[in-house]
Amino acid sequence: MTARGQWTPISSGTTLNLKQIAFADSLNGFIIAGSSPSVLLRTTNGGFNWTPVLTNYNFASVYFLNPDTGAVLGKDTIYKTFDGGNSWTMIATTTAPFFPVCLFHMNDVNEWIFVHGQFWGFTQDGGNTWTDSSLGNAGILPLVTTDFQFINDTTVIGIGWYHSLTFISTNKGLHWSQLGLFPGGTGGYKWSVCFVSQTIGFASGSYHTYSIYKSVNGGINWNIIDSTLGFGINCIRNVDGNNLYGVGTAGGIAKTSDGGQSWITDVSPTTNNLNKIIFINSHTAIAIGDTGTIIMNTTIATGITTLHSTDNLISVFPNPSNNILSIENNSSTLFQFTLYNSLGEKLFEKTLINKKSTIDLSAFSNAVYFYKVSNDGQVIKSGKIIKQ
Repeated sequence: MTARGQWTPISSGTTLNLKQIAFADSLNGFIIAGSSPSVLLRTTNGGFNWTPVLTNYNFASVYFLNPDTGAVLGKDTIYKTFDGGNSWTMIATTTAPFFPVCLFHMNDVNEWIFVHGQFWGFTQDGGNTWTDSSLGNAGILPLVTTDFQFINDTTVIGIGWYHSLTFISTNKGLHWSQLGLFPGGTGGYKWSVCFVSQTIGFASGSYHTYSIYKSVNGGINWNIIDSTLGFGINCIRNVDGNNLYGVGTAGGIAKTSDGGQSWITDVSPTTNNLNKIIFINSHTAIAIGDTGTIIMNTTIATGITTLHSTDNLISVFPNPSNNILSIENNSSTLFQFTLYNSLGEKLFEKTLINKKSTIDLSAFSNAVYFYKVSNDGQVIKSGKIIKQ
């Protein structure tokens, strides 16, 4: 079944293929266009306009830890920002084997990981020096790693091709092991993984047919839940526990509102391949693809009603606070709450599983702190907390 889509083309100002996208907050976002050479594009108005900020590099991946702190990785260069992308500082390095395509995550301001194919690297000094953690571990990761996701504070699950297994790290990416087997035997291309909770996850790929997979036990076992869409899904991301979107080949857009039991397609304004989709707030999605393609949907809805603003989804109070900070999660989505000091150093992280959570601030001195609430690496709320 095809649904009437509400996707609008947005000019990127380039014809390069768009591969990676990250948002520091709901207004400021970045796209890597091309590979060799590549351009870092920036928006300051929620994706409606894009301008180049760094050009003529071999950029591979971009990530933001919080609204101020982020980094972009190149083949032999790292750029860091501490002001939301207004200014960038270059770190020249030859100790990390970056590639035109790699996956990158910042655990905190100093501790980062990257994964490419059967290799991964780890830094504990903000990217100045790297440890090649993959030596002697060939075969654990797929030939090409295509996606991974943190499902709690320390555990990350990934997929790739040509590979029939998921892989997992329980120590924030320092060490990896093989996890679950996809149906269909060995081989096949796996493109994207998306966990809506610590146990329920979705993946996309192809063996003999384009397929969507689901796991209900943390990626240990997978079952095919749909193979009828007729196009490959390159990226799956979720709005909440029931509503997910997937984008893929020939501009294909798929969605489900019942936790993956049934999938329909949206009307797409493009026939170019779509490579990534990201939700910058509870009702706005941006998808990027080949030849500079950007499409946006500002009316993302659940199966019943449109979600309201993220301020209604997550409440953090009281502010100022004395010792106990309360957080209310008014949705079925699994969120991560992270607290930082004024230097951008991570002080505390908690998975918001319950509707109501509390955090004891008594061990922290009276000062101004920063927090972010994220889902699948996307910041949906951020702000300041005054401890007094």
